[in-house]
Amino acid sequence: MKRNLLIISNADSVYIKQYVEQLIKYSNDNEYSIYLLTRNNEVFSASYSELGVNVIHYVRNYIGGKERLYKFLLRTKHQVKDYGIKFDYIHVHFVDRITLTLAKVLSNEKTQIIVSYWGSDIYRKEKLAFIKEEPLLKYADNITFITEHMHSKFCNMYGNVFNDKCNIIDFGLEVIDKLAGMKGSDQLPARREFGFGNEDIVIAIGYNINKEQQHLEVINALSSLNGKFRNKICFLLHFGYGCETEGYVDSLIREMEKFKFRYVISRKFMDASEIAKLRCAVDIFINAQVTDALSASMLEYIYAGKIIINPVWLKYKLLDENNIKTFIYNEFSELPATLTEVIEKGKLKSNIIEHNRKILYEIYSWQKAIKRWLELYK
Repeated sequence: MKRNLLIISNADSVYIKQYVEQLIKYSNDNEYSIYLLTRNNEVFSASYSELGVNVIHYVRNYIGGKERLYKFLLRTKHQVKDYGIKFDYIHVHFVDRITLTLAKVLSNEKTQIIVSYWGSDIYRKEKLAFIKEEPLLKYADNITFITEHMHSKFCNMYGNVFNDKCNIIDFGLEVIDKLAGMKGSDQLPARREFGFGNEDIVIAIGYNINKEQQHLEVINALSSLNGKFRNKICFLLHFGYGCETEGYVDSLIREMEKFKFRYVISRKFMDASEIAKLRCAVDIFINAQVTDALSASMLEYIYAGKIIINPVWLKYKLLDENNIKTFIYNEFSELPATLTEVIEKGKLKSNIIEHNRKILYEIYSWQKAIKRWLELYK
């Protein structure tokens, strides 16, 4: 008999789409009837229909006040009640007071409630919001975090009162699964597809259009790069994601032209297969952003066997603990020398690449990651 799982989240999130796909793919004989309670369902509605997922679309016009909250919850409860379903599991992905309240209201005495924090629902939350959510967290059977650091932030707010419910479980990275099926011979076709020459040294700066990636600072620093490698370098600026600051891209283009750098700018929003090809096409990834909790993009470049250049101000516990080495620079003025050293040393040795791939596959392939999520539904 199938068990009924209600996911409360944003159906337009690519992470939720992938999560649902992997649940269906790796669960035994499709053992769950999956319902998705969401405010938005525009981007992947056709995919959910093909997957047989029941999407329940609610209108979240709640602004504030107990009476309005009561009416909102009552209306949503009636929407769900029309399906005539009792849920075995209710899983909140991305936590706020409304989603936690919905989980409580829609549950019964046998329902297991799982609450999963994603990041900004901890890092960008006011203290008052934590206080209001605490009574609702008591109804949760499991609470998950993507990183240990997130769990630490949670404990700083609540102490150890919820520790027996807490687990560290990350999403898988679909791109890593795609890369696992690619070969070294796929690099040249990938280069040609994105407009790079076979002999180019392809260097990616950052991974989205956000100003915090500090593309300008990197470009200006590398303007002093000598002619030995300069003519072989082609920079990649992938701007398919993020929030653009007005005039920012124009300023980047002006700097590239001023310093006579060759470059490719892509604004395309890519699927996992296309991103895997892009990672394959690149030789070196320069990371310079202001803050980072360990981006999927960098992990994908590492898995693809690429050289990573990181700033000293970004600390990555997972990389340190697993002896995954990257090149480090202390300030932007050091980038020309660091990049020259990297190019002169050439590609990473095959044993280093295999070491990195084995570790990252165990943690971030969906084939491995989904098993840890499925353990919650027992």
